[in-house]
Amino acid sequence: MKKIILTLICSLVIAIAVFISIVLWKPYYNVPIYEVGNSIFPQIHSSQKIYIQTPSYQMCLDKKNDIWMANGYYADYQMLLEYLYRLQTAEIEKKITCSSENQVKISVYGDKHDETFFIYENDDYSKSIIKIKEKCFLINKNIQPPGTVSDYFLQPLFPFNDDKIEILNNFHGNMDFFFSLKYQGAVHQNIDKSLCRFFTIISSKGLKLNCHVCKDNNLYFININLQTTVMPTTEIAQFVAQNKYRYDPWYFILNADDGAYLYENLSNNQSKSAL
Repeated sequence: MKKIILTLICSLVIAIAVFISIVLWKPYYNVPIYEVGNSIFPQIHSSQKIYIQTPSYQMCLDKKNDIWMANGYYADYQMLLEYLYRLQTAEIEKKITCSSENQVKISVYGDKHDETFFIYENDDYSKSIIKIKEKCFLINKNIQPPGTVSDYFLQPLFPFNDDKIEILNNFHGNMDFFFSLKYQGAVHQNIDKSLCRFFTIISSKGLKLNCHVCKDNNLYFININLQTTVMPTTEIAQFVAQNKYRYDPWYFILNADDGAYLYENLSNNQSKSAL
């Protein structure tokens, strides 16, 4: 009898221990239930990687040390948080039927749960149609991802803000071009700078930019080295100190039209004092 009681007590202790371990392990493994009124991905902020594939671009969002990278370069953090919040709070309104045209594919990878869903065009821009687990739903928010690759990054490329260009060497085009120039990402690239074209910009507040524009087949890149003049403003000195890591080692990817315009409006000469 004592052995039976002891066995029952041991079994009960084991069962309790298993239950507690499951509860403690559970935080991310609350797999969403896709029903009307429920969120589609309530724990999206716990994700470590998100792949987005649209008809016009592919994007890999990767969280490294709590910093989101977009195709390998620093993402626009505020924009990305706002988009993730929309995904997190979007709820299912009703189950519907959907086609397979003009779809966006999003794959989310977390610590213990991965999910892939598709977003379809909807006549009502304020809402979205998604397909997940082979079921289609109308969602109460627009959860379409950004329209272009450039939207994932802080723009424009040249950080003038309320500053103005005082000196521009070796560029023969329109100066206003630099105030709106956008980029499509950035890479660490081994490019022979002797094959690139060089120019310098100096702003009225003391920001100095040594720039190399490089053409590799039909691709255009620009490398920007941040410096200051002898007497920069405090604002510029702080900006350069805090942002050199975002500029100096990177080659920013330009679209074909902007890259060609910039490259063709530069003289084919080099400055050995550039870097």
